[in-house]
Amino acid sequence: DQVDVKDCANNEIKKVMVDGRHGSDPCIIHRGKPFTLEALFDANQNTKTAKIEIKANINGLEVDVPGIDTNACHFVKCPLVKGQQYDIKYTWNVPKIAPKSENVVVTVKLIGDNGVLACAIATHAKIRD
Repeated sequence: DQVDVKDCANNEIKKVMVDGRHGSDPCIIHRGKPFTLEALFDANQNTKTAKIEIKANINGLEVDVPGIDTNACHFVKCPLVKGQQYDIKYTWNVPKIAPKSENVVVTVKLIGDNGVLACAIATHAKIRD
């Protein structure tokens, strides 16, 4: 289902979907379970490579999310062509050691050869068992 996110680049993100959530409903992230995120975005550059960067701000402390595959080309066909729309679907296992929190902000960036390709911030996330 489509979710509300804030764009943190230049409006390249067209739509973000998370299983089991839509609109401004809180996004429940379960420790030790897979989490799937899908996004439609317009490439703002020609790039041969793309990297995924995911950060979580948990109760005011920003951390890199561990255990992710940072090679976006494993999830979307590279090279990317400026102006074309792409669909990326990414699943990762949330670490069991992730701290529980009712106040999580998740920032996901796609980074190409020439800087940020797309960026989205989800502000209504919670980490639970």
